[in-house]
Amino acid sequence: MEVDVSSSVLIDRPINEVFEYSTKPEHAREWYKNLDSVDWPAGRPIAVGSRVKFVAHFLGHHIVSTYEVTDLSPGSLLVVHTVEGPLSLETRYAWERAWGGTKMTVESHGPSQRFSGFSAPFVARAIRHETRKDLRHLKDILERRGLSATWPAHSHG
Repeated sequence: MEVDVSSSVLIDRPINEVFEYSTKPEHAREWYKNLDSVDWPAGRPIAVGSRVKFVAHFLGHHIVSTYEVTDLSPGSLLVVHTVEGPLSLETRYAWERAWGGTKMTVESHGPSQRFSGFSAPFVARAIRHETRKDLRHLKDILERRGLSATWPAHSHG
């Protein structure tokens, strides 16, 4: 059995804004809840062949993983795969215009290997749960930021 997880969220922000924010590794700690650190030079653009190192907590474990970008289509697709770490996954991030905003989908696929004694179905459920939580957090961040950028300032006094 393989780990095969897909989660989506509709974000009420333009696709270019969602893509730009969510593909910058320096923003990852803001919306990935379990991420402790990111090894990436701020401001450096992501590109095919780029490698990003993440330190996170997952299923009660401290894990270190390095991902390599294998495909990138600005505004629509980012594909990364694990080159170092306890889970061997390919993760596809996709963005599309939907209902006046952006639909962002994250799909993770990988072989049925055990993660510290956990079965593939259990790991898949945990990944799905964490991904949904992170996407909701990303939605909240971007929609709040969008409101503050578009609403006129009110003076009090």
